[in-house]
Amino acid sequence: MEIREIVLEILEKNNEKYGKAFASNHEFYAVFKEEFEEAQEELENIESCLEDIWDYIKNDNFEGAANYNIDLGNLIAKCFSELLQMAAISEKYKQQFPGSNIL
Repeated sequence: MEIREIVLEILEKNNEKYGKAFASNHEFYAVFKEEFEEAQEELENIESCLEDIWDYIKNDNFEGAANYNIDLGNLIAKCFSELLQMAAISEKYKQQFPGSNIL
């Protein structure tokens, strides 16, 4: 499945739950900002995990590094999920203005 298809699937689920349009530009901004902050938090978690992995590697503790690498993969997946949400929200906003190039 292509990423665009995933984004549209997320958008469809979002529309079913919250409706097809934002009530205002302010609502779009607030929802988008929330997803952005969640993605940013996941990136910070990735950075922290990566630092822990590096500490294990520097101490030749490859088993410890491997265990943290499992966590790293999960954190990356969470971050990717947040980024997909951002793309879906952006698409939803864009669809409110057909024919425009605002995004």
